[in-house]
Amino acid sequence: MAPRPSLSVVIPTYNRPELLARCLEGFAGQTVPPESLEIVIVDDGSDAPLDPVIAAFDGLLNLRLERRDHGAAAARNVGVVLSSADHLILFDDDQSPLPDMAERCLAFHRQFPDEEDFRMLRVVPDTRIPRSAVSFAMFEATQVFHYPSPGRRRLQGGFWGGAITCKRSIFRYGLFNPDYVMAEDAELGMRIDQWLHLVEHLETPADALQLRTLTVKQLLRRWCAMGYYHLVMQRDFPRLIEIGGRRVYRDAEKIIARATPLIAAAAELEKQAVQLGELGPGPIDQARSEVLAAFLEGVRVAAETAQCIGWLAARHDERLSDALERNFV
Repeated sequence: MAPRPSLSVVIPTYNRPELLARCLEGFAGQTVPPESLEIVIVDDGSDAPLDPVIAAFDGLLNLRLERRDHGAAAARNVGVVLSSADHLILFDDDQSPLPDMAERCLAFHRQFPDEEDFRMLRVVPDTRIPRSAVSFAMFEATQVFHYPSPGRRRLQGGFWGGAITCKRSIFRYGLFNPDYVMAEDAELGMRIDQWLHLVEHLETPADALQLRTLTVKQLLRRWCAMGYYHLVMQRDFPRLIEIGGRRVYRDAEKIIARATPLIAAAAELEKQAVQLGELGPGPIDQARSEVLAAFLEGVRVAAETAQCIGWLAARHDERLSDALERNFV
């Protein structure tokens, strides 16, 4: 009988075979023995079969491929249910683990064996990808990856679905809500936290590489969806959160009224990003720094507008897909 793995890695994927292959290359290069890892990949209805990608790692990784077509949250649930290890890594298919990530996750669980302790994995940009204005916005201006200070616990929304290691047993309190297209991890964290007071840990060293840079349009769509599900969460947890009191939502109609339409704002910001070009490593000279600062402010304003649009769409019981199509197509 094969030994039981020490870690189960759950990876939902959709139409990104090249990125998934690079992700799996990272797991094939871990410093822990291959038999200590179980990789559960859940294909969320990709257009082309992933069998060729999986076949390339035959004998290198303990892989299991399942196919479902009900969204990322449902795909994560399938992976969690099928996993066999006591400890999990929840991971995204557009990331690649650094060689010691699994080893460090196991060390964390030995040091913090209690069920409520989980660790966020720090994702950093892949240095093989040019440092662009958009990647600067994602990481250094924290438009996507916003980490708390090491050792500090956030009270709400700290549970991440795509870069985290936790105990499998916490999912006895609940699974991801498939009705959430965005923020399904924060929603689950808040739901579990009513039964088990989750304790979030974050270490400074990098754990994984981000293998792609989003476009400005993709960033804004994320913020629109986030605003939408902020209101949904407030409806689901009225006694726990008061997101509606934030200025961005209180003044949502005024913010939208004076804002540039999102599709035009995204096009202009993409143009500015192209003009800035590769930023290169290290400090940015003053001239480019001023242009970059203007770009980041433009992204912030557009993201705030997108957030307000999503919030109001949920308030008016509009479907998120309709709000995205109306503002981005």
